[in-house]
Amino acid sequence: MRRTALFLVIFMLVAVSSVSAASISVPENFAFPHVTVQGAWLPGAVYSVGNSANLSGGNKNFMLGGTLGFGGDFAGQCRVTTLNVPLQKISGANQQVDGMLNEFNLLYKVDKNVIVYIGTTYTIGKMTNTTNSTEENSNSLGLQIGGMLDVPIYQELSGFADYSIGSQIAQFSIGLEYRVVDAATLNLAYYNIQQYSLNYSGGNTSYTMQGAAVGFSFDI
Repeated sequence: MRRTALFLVIFMLVAVSSVSAASISVPENFAFPHVTVQGAWLPGAVYSVGNSANLSGGNKNFMLGGTLGFGGDFAGQCRVTTLNVPLQKISGANQQVDGMLNEFNLLYKVDKNVIVYIGTTYTIGKMTNTTNSTEENSNSLGLQIGGMLDVPIYQELSGFADYSIGSQIAQFSIGLEYRVVDAATLNLAYYNIQQYSLNYSGGNTSYTMQGAAVGFSFDI
């Protein structure tokens, strides 16, 4: 019961926040009511916004997620990733982008090392233009399908990958994970998130965010 309650708290935090990148680790235990918590810091993210490339995403972006086992080969997952670009020159104006990508997925374990999933994505974006003192909000709702792969390498070290494609986004991550103790892992990954479009008055704006992620997961 405590595990289920904690998952619901995480789920609500994600749902009410103003955003996930692809997984920064792969959940393993789908027994009910097992909970796996995932998190990652995304330092030095590099952005492309519209026609402006190589923008610094600063060091304040993060990912947080939770997976609740339903029993058998099924689990539910919520993930949230911030998509923030600090104030800088974007398309010729001083602009700041704040965004969040929310995901709600149903996972199915094909075998011990392979997971497939289907879910919804909901991106919330805000663009602030300090050149003309304007602020705009834009939201984007879509569907996605994806898969995760976990590959043992040596003893407690494994490799993983996660790829998804949808009506509004495409994203992937690839990395290494080290199991510190039975219930906790540390990981290092490369990730890439493409948000196809958010509709602002100046037209549809696409985003690409990529970089390194330092993460963790722990079982409850």
